Amino acid sequence: MQYEFQSSGASLSLTAIRLLSRRRTIEILNAIANEARAAVEIANTLDDDLGRVWRYVHRLEKAGILTVKSQRRRGGRAQKLYEPSAQEFVVAAITREQTVSHELSRALMESLDRHDSSVAERFFFDGTRWRVEKIYSEIARGF
Repeated sequence: MQYEFQSSGASLSLTAIRLLSRRRTIEILNAIANEARAAVEIANTLDDDLGRVWRYVHRLEKAGILTVKSQRRRGGRAQKLYEPSAQEFVVAAITREQTVSHELSRALMESLDRHDSSVAERFFFDGTRWRVEKIYSEIARGF
């Protein structure tokens, strides 16, 4: 199968790729996996501070990982309802290597150290939760 090496929406910035490598991003994507939610609902699901979650959700929105599906009023205040901007994000190895920093997850860093022959990572929603898998070219697998 051929991949475009970007999300199924707009192309991913280096900031978006760095954010995708964080466990917190996957936790938030899982919290809104089946329905759009407000930051307060995400914070409650994650049992975390609303301010911290709101700032992180705002960063995900700015990076293009989350989008505002709609707004509603609760208690006289407007609340944005967030959802993933795509059902999968594919990060090409060449792009991944440009994001090497302290923010990369341990698994991605280890794969770079071992000279992993994967051509990309695919971040996707499987209908239940968000997952990450490596993509290998057919040549690298010996086909």
